[in-house]
Amino acid sequence: AREELLKWSRKLCRKHLLMPLSMSLQAKDSDDDDEVTVSVDRDRFMDEFFEQVEEIRGFIDKISENVEEVKRKHSAILASPNPDE
Repeated sequence: AREELLKWSRKLCRKHLLMPLSMSLQAKDSDDDDEVTVSVDRDRFMDEFFEQVEEIRGFIDKISENVEEVKRKHSAILASPNPDE
């Protein structure tokens, strides 16, 4: 289900972004006639973005697992008999 959601998100973002697949930005200095062109590969950017999203989701899942483990251990400690009594 997660992979399908990821594929759907990528498709949706690519469909609705208002830029071509490869975008060129040109800047012209008023004192100089040289042009600066910067190419941005949207597909590569989106792939890297979604890789980071997946990595962060993995971190969140791991944190959730650790929280559940702490809860279990905490409950076990509270349920154990206290030797000081």
